[in-house]
Amino acid sequence: MKNFISLILFLFFSLTVTSQEYSHVDDKVKQYPKQFLSIEALANRISKDFATDIDKTRASYFWLANNIEYDFAYLDVKISKRLNKEPVTNNLYNNNKYKYAANCLINKKAVCSGYSLLLKYTLENMNIPCEYISGDAKTQAREIGVMRNLTKHAWNAVKLDNKWQFIDATWSTGNEKEKPGIFNFSDEYFLISPEKLILNHLPKDKKWQLLNKKISKADFVYKPLFYEGYFSSGLKLNPKALGVIKCKRSGFITLIFDKIDTKKQYYYSFTKDEYAKPIIFIKKDNKYLVRVKFLTDKRDYLSISTNNLSTIEFKIIPSF
Repeated sequence: MKNFISLILFLFFSLTVTSQEYSHVDDKVKQYPKQFLSIEALANRISKDFATDIDKTRASYFWLANNIEYDFAYLDVKISKRLNKEPVTNNLYNNNKYKYAANCLINKKAVCSGYSLLLKYTLENMNIPCEYISGDAKTQAREIGVMRNLTKHAWNAVKLDNKWQFIDATWSTGNEKEKPGIFNFSDEYFLISPEKLILNHLPKDKKWQLLNKKISKADFVYKPLFYEGYFSSGLKLNPKALGVIKCKRSGFITLIFDKIDTKKQYYYSFTKDEYAKPIIFIKKDNKYLVRVKFLTDKRDYLSISTNNLSTIEFKIIPSF
């Protein structure tokens, strides 16, 4: 997971519609102890306070994402790889994955596998079906178009009202390496739709894309880098857009959007730009075109932002 969290969740989001919908849950969970000594104790407290599966799921997710800190110092990759290969047994107490999750709870530190296993076992203690999903995540622009260089990641699928839905507690904490102990919580990844999640999460098992039309790893890799800010930006990039764009020096990069929010101002910048420049959209045939001049003969990255949030990033390759 490395230092991706500071890239993905670097600013605090104001309360969203989703947050307001679950404010009765969040407000109660904020009163919980900051420490639970067992997964069972956390699950029992939640079961006592909430009646529905959706509220129990929200409570579990909210507590974990606001109390378990991302372990940036975690270096024991061998343990993580071994746990991912090990099958989950019915006897939880003899299951090393369960022990690992319980240890993350006690130490209040985890990486993606710890968050995902903690959520899985907390919900399963309340008889709520929850799956641990492993796969790839695209977290840095340098990963665009590179098959071998994706970030390994883990998240969850939870079954509510007979429907599987996705949760990524790790990417909800807002933890930053440079600001230990700070939680800039965002719930964009709580019950996020498959169509949104696939923009930056690719499950190892294709069935967990939960899409009618599955995408390949190559499709995933060659798409742009979508930041969390994209989901609230009002932008909808044309689905045919690629993340790797070739352009001659002093030529123009053309981007096509199917939708924009006309009330918002959008900006673009390259890697070494001191200031971002406002985007001027050209409307044509119900599409919105952006033309940006490329002024170098070296590889660069083009970032689109709004409200001080990165939304999309492209890798620009000079052509001669």
